[in-house]
Amino acid sequence: MNLQISTIQPGDGETIIRVHHRAFAEWATQLPVCYRYQPLQIEEVHEWLEHPNRTIWVARQSDTVIGYAACRPATLPGEQAIRVLHFPVTHADWGQSRIAVAPEWQGHGVATRLLQTILADFTTTDGQVVTAYSYNFNRAATRLFTKLGFVNRPLFYLATYSEVEPFTYDAFFAQLDLTRPLPIVPLHHEVAVRPMQADDSSAIQCIFRESAPFAFGGDPSAQELATWLADENADIR
Repeated sequence: MNLQISTIQPGDGETIIRVHHRAFAEWATQLPVCYRYQPLQIEEVHEWLEHPNRTIWVARQSDTVIGYAACRPATLPGEQAIRVLHFPVTHADWGQSRIAVAPEWQGHGVATRLLQTILADFTTTDGQVVTAYSYNFNRAATRLFTKLGFVNRPLFYLATYSEVEPFTYDAFFAQLDLTRPLPIVPLHHEVAVRPMQADDSSAIQCIFRESAPFAFGGDPSAQELATWLADENADIR
């Protein structure tokens, strides 16, 4: 295999889209509709590259792109400045990073070589932490990340960030079979369940701040929440 790893070149966008669609085709067709998979558009590839710190790396075989990985380095505040490399998710509701290899080349070490090259480049900038995303039932991805030294923990602590606050969180996505009655869970007698109301926004902001500080940078604005609720087609009364 004459595999070449480099950053994206002009004209690679359409090929990356084809690789992406073919690599994620099984997930797009088998995951329930609640995952809301959407085909990748060329405009999204361009958006990934608009920010100067965002990079797309590609793997080529005989000058043909057969894999890609999109990443974004950042410097985060903490007890010390922390250099982090993120492999962001493909779409807002997809818990898998923008890493894909054409199906006929999967299992040949392409993703391993691709990520090893990216990680080696990141270490030259004093990189400390790398985050990536995968569903736990995506065995190929979990094997890849484990082989490269990634660890999966519900709460991940980093001493240079904070001794008490987790640096990042694991996620939990539940699927319910609505063709059968759901179990009745007894609530505390003071707890009542009702549709969200317009004047609940301050309470929702507080919940995000304390329970999911990673979602909106730790301090969600009312406008950010309103946009999120609109995107989720929330029923507000």
